[in-house]
Amino acid sequence: MTTENEKNVLSVIDNAYEFLWPMPFQVLQILTGLEFKIGKFPSDRMSEEEPPLFDSYQSGEIIPIDGVLGIYYPRSREIIIFQKGINWASKLLNEKPEHLEIVVKYHEWSHAIIHIGRDENNEICSLRAYNSIENRLHETLAQLLTYHGLKHRINNAQREIARQALQKVFEVFKVLSPRQPPEYRDWNKFENVPLERLRKFMLALRKHDIRGKPDVFESLIL
Repeated sequence: MTTENEKNVLSVIDNAYEFLWPMPFQVLQILTGLEFKIGKFPSDRMSEEEPPLFDSYQSGEIIPIDGVLGIYYPRSREIIIFQKGINWASKLLNEKPEHLEIVVKYHEWSHAIIHIGRDENNEICSLRAYNSIENRLHETLAQLLTYHGLKHRINNAQREIARQALQKVFEVFKVLSPRQPPEYRDWNKFENVPLERLRKFMLALRKHDIRGKPDVFESLIL
């Protein structure tokens, strides 16, 4: 017979499992309809090294994700999460680093799935097409997918304690947003756009059927 203490331990394990699982790339696959091919996933690692843009933002007034908290390198298909940047920013925001880390992982995996997630024809976005997307649109799409990914996790949590923990992660996303550079802050203009419209735009963008410019996105999506 399971003791009360053992039940409590099992409950903690179950809640932690639901908090961490499914992983960001799995949620993004559900939302976008794109899939990472087994054996062709981007590498994903935590790093203690100095983030490449860390010194440029030491005033703390602006906190970008890419280059400070994490980064996706499309040529090498590598995601790096910078522990130093996460710890620095979490102190500035007065938030838990593990919550901020989840936000950053969703953001970087969003870049990756737009690039090398495979569509129903088993095709990815060419490096040329991916690099032709203007940076402001890159960040808007990554932020939108992060927003939808976190909302999906909250809405589908089975346990209240897991839902509350995921809600805290979502709050970190919202707290971070106004502290970011302008190109990261356009997403909230589009948060009510149906996910299916966003998905269709991304598919056309990946095929180079439309130009990767913010004004084109806004004119077609709203």
